[in-house]
Formats: sequence, C-alpha cells, structure tokens
Amino acid sequence: SLLTQEDAETVFDQSPFHQQSNRAGCLCATVIPLSHCDGDVKLLLESWGGESAYFWLSDERVAETLKSIGTPRIIEIETALTDKLNGYQVAATVLAAWARKLGAPAALSGCDLFIRECIDTAKVLRVHTKGDNSFEAVRTTYPVGVGALLEEDNESTT
Repeated sequence: SLLTQEDAETVFDQSPFHQQSNRAGCLCATVIPLSHCDGDVKLLLESWGGESAYFWLSDERVAETLKSIGTPRIIEIETALTDKLNGYQVAATVLAAWARKLGAPAALSGCDLFIRECIDTAKVLRVHTKGDNSFEAVRTTYPVGVGALLEEDNESTT
C-alpha cells in the first residue's frame, strides 16, 4: 500500500468536506465536457481522491504520494435533472447551448452539477483513461462543436 494508516488519517482529518455538509452524499460533476488540461479539472485528475483528499492537505509528502496513486480518468455520466441543487445554472447552460446551436450569440459557460436525489439512476456512458485517445479528445470532439464554442468564449473574455 502506498499510503500508511497515518497518511490516510492525515488525509481524512484535513479534508475540507467535514465543514461542507452540502456535498455529503453527492456526486459532483460538470455540465459541459472539460479538457484534462483545463485548470478547473487538472488538479482533480492529478491527485487521487480529488478535492476531498488534496484540497486542504498541508503534508507535502502525502500530497506527492496521492499524485502517484492510480490513473487519471474522466467519466461521462447521464443523469436526470431532478435535483434542485443547481437547477438555475444547469438551465442557463442548456439554454445557452441551444441558442448557440440556433446561431444566436450566447456565452456558453458550465457549472458544477451536484447529483444527490437521482444518484441511483445515473448511468456511466464512457470512461476515458489517461493514455487513451478519447482522454486527449474530451472537450474537442464530444459533443460535436462544444469544444470550439468554449474556445470562442474563452478568447472573447481574455
């Protein structure tokens, strides 16, 4: 095992989610596909356990150990939008995407999606593993056009 019992206790004790009860029992995702290089997901993919493990971790040795565990993966899921946790932001993202599809100028921005009430019915569609071509292609090829639209929005805001 790469983590000692003491290391595991350090990770658990320093996790930010003891104070963030709104995330308890949730699956956190993003509404739009993001590249593995995107600053919003890069840290999540380079460290085992994601934010729950590394976010407030002060022990650099343990942090480096977390980076050596496992292989980064991006998981595509399909879920109902019955949760009320992010209803407004999700609706705004969907409407902006639809407007863009119709040719209307609309800024396409995503949001975090917290899935709690419908977690039992969420389905895994695809798993993209670092080293696979599909891992490198997330955001630029799926869904068609979203990657280009996001690049346009990023260029217009800089």
